[in-house]
This record gives sequence, structure tokens and C-alpha cells, in this order.
Amino acid sequence: MKKCWFLLLVCGCTFCVHGQKLNVAKLDSLFDLMAAENLGMGSIAVARHGVIEYQRATGYSFTGKEKTVPATISTVYRIGSETKMFTAVLVFQFIEEGKLSAEQPLSFFYPTIPNATRISVQQLLGHRSGLHNYTEGTNFPDWMDQPVSRDSMLALIVAKGSDAEPGIRAGYSNTNYLLLSYIIEKISDSSYSDLVQERIVKRAGLKDTRFASRIDEEPNGSASYRFLENKWVRQKETNPGIHAGAGSLVSTPSDITRFLEALFTYRLLDKKGVEAMTSITDGYGSGLFPMDHGNHQGFGHNGRIEEFYSTATYFPRSGLAFSYITNGIIYPRADLVDLMLKACFDEPASLPYHGFNLLPSRELEQLTGTYKSDNMGLEVVCTIRKNKLVLTIRGKEFQLTQIGDHYFSDKPAGYFFEFIPASGFLLVKELDNVYQLEKAPDSSTPSLR
Repeated sequence: MKKCWFLLLVCGCTFCVHGQKLNVAKLDSLFDLMAAENLGMGSIAVARHGVIEYQRATGYSFTGKEKTVPATISTVYRIGSETKMFTAVLVFQFIEEGKLSAEQPLSFFYPTIPNATRISVQQLLGHRSGLHNYTEGTNFPDWMDQPVSRDSMLALIVAKGSDAEPGIRAGYSNTNYLLLSYIIEKISDSSYSDLVQERIVKRAGLKDTRFASRIDEEPNGSASYRFLENKWVRQKETNPGIHAGAGSLVSTPSDITRFLEALFTYRLLDKKGVEAMTSITDGYGSGLFPMDHGNHQGFGHNGRIEEFYSTATYFPRSGLAFSYITNGIIYPRADLVDLMLKACFDEPASLPYHGFNLLPSRELEQLTGTYKSDNMGLEVVCTIRKNKLVLTIRGKEFQLTQIGDHYFSDKPAGYFFEFIPASGFLLVKELDNVYQLEKAPDSSTPSLR
């Protein structure tokens, strides 16, 4: 539900997996180095056709003055918006059973919500309702840890209204899946928690997936952290009752792979339901997103809540299920996941911090200049000081350290920068965000030696 940053290192310059098996030694080296350098914490599981081929945990579930508990493969993490996959499955189960229709209007359940007569269940599933996202523009961080009643949440949704007309465009909104969970509770007369347990956990053989408790009361639970001033700092937690079907579950990576396998082998839904979930319009499915890796077609969902970040992807053609959950990272998640998946699909990959040559002064000079993004109104000035690149962004300086061929970082600031000289682009990376800027013509700047 939010955003973050991470760092990945490994001994050696490249890694690849031979044949159909994972290169366990290389993945172990990667996680060993992450742990040693305080680059990130969390857990991974990779399964093929329902069989776990690799799992590993690193870092801590809790760390600090109060207690320090090493993470294990049984550590339970909040999965944030990955919960939406579970909610969509429940909705399609009720559709299969004839207890709900994809075309049923929201007004049948909540007539006071703006445009309710013109918003269908399917539009909620595909984020096409136009309803405002309740976590944005509502001072959400101020009340995220407080208990909030359903009536209060509905009143907030009514008050914030719509950002667009129903069906016009896709726009991600937690409101859609909160309402879907309220709807299935209404038609079943059961709690969302009970529905997940009875209709998904038991059918798929999951072990550690459930509605979240307060973190300090969660069996095998974990807190989330940011790396600040050379230490992991625990972050404020969300009251688990707020999000319901939008982001209330906890799980483990191995359980997530079991869930994905059960879904795509039609043990949770029939083929028609799975096809509906994977039908993509404007980049959105119904509880799933297209998450291809190169030529490998994949479907899944990312999650963020507090400083928990998660990625879950299933690749139908190979039967590969991938799940990574972290409770503290400092390296761009997309870059990290890309490297992990390259290992899964026998693709070579150059890794940061090893196997690259430091750029000579003349090549550093070619990277200097002014980079702009007119869309964002952002300007970055790149200079050289004491033979190192320095970026100035809105008055703030970033001292860059080279960690790859054209990849640099300011690790204390949590930012990473990738130059693409052939096209004149600069990618500014943080957490889950990447900002692309283009070099202004003839803008190379003099060095400051």
C-alpha cells in the first residue's frame, strides 16, 4: 500500500541457473551478503508445480532495544495489497455459486455511495469504479493505527466521492476491494476472516495465512523497519481492521506459492473464474496484474503496508510460483525481483557491487549535465567533485558511489541512479518509484575538482 527501497549484492559478477533447477548456492550467497551488509530483511519462496524448490529468510522479525528475533521461513509478514488476490477469489466463488453477479450494481448493497447505481461488481474488481482511494488525501498516516468502524469507513468513502466517472478508466483504489469485502460479508453473513479460512486456506492447504493481529500479538509475527542512521528503526503499524479485503492478511512466502498454485490449477475457482481474473483491460485484471518477466507471461500482485513489501507472481507456462516478502529494504524492489527471476529462468545477470569497472574520468564527464522531466517539473544537475558524481535535485545534493557499469547509489539517502548514455536518460530510483529524466542537449557541466 505504500513505497520503499532495497539493495542487493552477491559474490561474483554474474549468476545464472542451469537447467530447470535454481542455483541455490548463488541465491544463498546473495542473501548472505544482504544480511551481512544490512541491505534488507525478509523471506523468499520459489515453487514449481507446487513443489518448493527454494526458500530462505534473512534478517530479523524484530530488532531493537526491546527484543531481537531472527527471521525464519516460518516468520509471518503482513502482505498488504496481495490480500486483493484473496478477495477476488472469494468474489468469483460467490459468482460461480450464483450468489453474486459481476454486473450487480453497488447500489444493491450501498446505495448512498456516489455513482453506486452505475458501478458494478466487475468495475470494483478491475479498479474502474472511479471511487477515491481512502488512503490518499485523508491524512491516513494520522489515523492508520486507530480502530475505525465500518460506518465511519463508509462515511469517509461517501464524503471523498469519485475521481472519475465509472468505467471511463482504470485507477488503483483500495476503496474498491474494501467494498468488495463488505459485500461478500453481507451476502454470506460471515466475517472476511472466516471466509478466507473456510474458502481458501483449507482448500489450498495453507498453513500461516490469516487476518492480521496487532503485531506484538501475532504468532511468529514481524514488525516493519526503515534503515535510518545506520540502524533498523521500527515503523508505525496499521490497525488491521481498517483494510479488510484491501490489505488485512498476513502470510508467508511458501503459503503464497501454495495459494497461487491452487488458483491456477483450478482448486479455488473453475477455469472461467481464473480466466476472468487474468483478463486484462488497461493493464488491470481482476485481483491480478500482468507481471511478465521477459517472454515469460506472469500474473500476480505487489503489496505494501507500512514498510512491508511483497511480490507474488505465477508463470502458468512453467508452473513457477514466486513470492518475496520483506519487512525492511533499501534497494529498488523491481530491480531486486528482476534479478531473482533471472535466476529462476536461467538468465545471466550482472549484479551491483561486483564485476564492473570503475568509469574513467572521461566517461564520468559524459554523464554530467542537466537532466529534465517536463511532466514532473523535475530538473537534476549532474557534476563531478573530487572525481565522483554529484547530483543536485531541488537544492539537495546526492554523493554518488558507483555500484555497477552505469549504476550509482547514495545509500544513506536511500536513492539509486542508473544512467543510460546511449539514450541520454537518467533513472532516479527509490523504493517502488522510478523517475525517468532526459539529458538536455549540450548541457555537460564543468568538473569541480
